[in-house]
Amino acid sequence: MPQEELIGTIAQYNDTNGLAYITLIEEVSIGEKIHIKGGDDNFTQEVLALQVSGSDVQVAYKGDLVAIRMVLPAKASDKVFAYV
Repeated sequence: MPQEELIGTIAQYNDTNGLAYITLIEEVSIGEKIHIKGGDDNFTQEVLALQVSGSDVQVAYKGDLVAIRMVLPAKASDKVFAYV
């Protein structure tokens, strides 16, 4: 089983557009597979797009508040992991 590294926490989830706003503690980039874990949530998805301050980026860095569209609903305080 691949190793996982905590990269952030969902600060807010928007049900209307499926965007999760994630406070990063490590960087994330387009194409990475991430794992969302929380009370009722446990799913994996690929990062297809990233936005920081409303601008599209290829990589988001520690300290950024990044928007990522989720394939399934998520909740604030869910943890976000990347495979290493």
